[in-house]
Amino acid sequence: MLGLILRTVRLQELAGFDFDQETAAWWVDGLLRQHHFSLIGQETSVPGVFIAPFFYYLLAPFYLLSGGDPVAGNVLVSLISVLTMVMIFVLGKELFKTKAALLAVFFYTLSFRVNFYDRTVAPSNLVIFLSLFLFYSVWKVRHGQSNWLLAIFLVIGLGASIHPAILLYAPLCLFLTWQSRRQISPWIWILGVSGLILLTSPLLLFEWRHGFTISQAILKLISTPGANLEAFVFRLGNNWVTVVRSVEDAFLTLSLGGLALSALFFLWLSKNPKQNDREKLFFLWLFWPLLILSLYPRAVPEYYFLPILSLSIVFLPHWFLQLVNKQTLLVKFFPLMLLTIFHLSALASYSYPVSLAYKKQAVDYIAQVASSREVDIHYSTDLGQKNGFSYLLFWRGLRQSSNSKERYRIVVPAKNVLAPGMLFGAVKVIKE
Repeated sequence: MLGLILRTVRLQELAGFDFDQETAAWWVDGLLRQHHFSLIGQETSVPGVFIAPFFYYLLAPFYLLSGGDPVAGNVLVSLISVLTMVMIFVLGKELFKTKAALLAVFFYTLSFRVNFYDRTVAPSNLVIFLSLFLFYSVWKVRHGQSNWLLAIFLVIGLGASIHPAILLYAPLCLFLTWQSRRQISPWIWILGVSGLILLTSPLLLFEWRHGFTISQAILKLISTPGANLEAFVFRLGNNWVTVVRSVEDAFLTLSLGGLALSALFFLWLSKNPKQNDREKLFFLWLFWPLLILSLYPRAVPEYYFLPILSLSIVFLPHWFLQLVNKQTLLVKFFPLMLLTIFHLSALASYSYPVSLAYKKQAVDYIAQVASSREVDIHYSTDLGQKNGFSYLLFWRGLRQSSNSKERYRIVVPAKNVLAPGMLFGAVKVIKE
């Protein structure tokens, strides 16, 4: 309950409505009003490579119930965060004990950085939940419950609609399944592969209808020059730094947090030189995407390493409890109290002056003062700050036309233009 409260307090005031969110809003509007059923969703960071549209179809009933209000997306991702908390507890209890599982949920619930990730309406919002569920499924298969192979195929299939970070684990999961030497019924393989094909069928059909454009884009990327050992080592180092900073921000949000977490990891490792199956799986989960993504010839965005962050949230509390097991209560609880105060105060004091709430207020002002439903909108914004307004104007029943005498200028951030106007956070509206 606390986790849901922390992710819905000041919901619109802290919610972004930028490129990804506006793209989703237009996509869902096309589905609900024009009945346009698309085979693809959002384009990835690789030009020409798209994911399947499952997340957008998931958004549709929420937009329908809200009358097109984009806050519907934030309601959905808040519910997803609750599922993620449940998954963290289930996996933590399966691998360790109830105390470690509760502490992992506690960290996830309070984390200032994760809180804002859970407020982001984008397909990648499901990565943490799915990566944990995938690890849990692999664990079950390796311990004799072969039916969980169906879940592995399910998650990999959904990964085609969520984020390539999930798809990266497909070869590793199949290898771990084979390496477990468990007897798995051929029917489970048949059902699993059939489910995988069904979930990826929108992309497969799109590829067939459009001359395999996604495959061509991937082949073009793979053939890009720069695949040599020196470049690989350099990218591997950069990616490792990205992972450490990601985990650091999630737990501590301090410049020394990465060093503290690294020290915790190596201290625990020194006291436990012989690793059991769960730690071996953790190391594979950690290094597999690092190695694969270091072959990528461009900079790798941080969110490609979300599966590593998600598993760190489960394992680090267990290691912490092992290290302080024989310590005094003060040693055990002081770090937890410090983290609680830090993260809650950071959330309480944070402001986002270009959030969905302020963009809505700016558009509502235009709708109230305009004498016509046709308005001419001009923008004076920093790069990327123009996003969101077109859909909000449309949602409020306003049509943009360069022939309209109702002219307004939207300025983001407001300080960019000194002319007087109505101010909403860092959004200024000037009636020209």
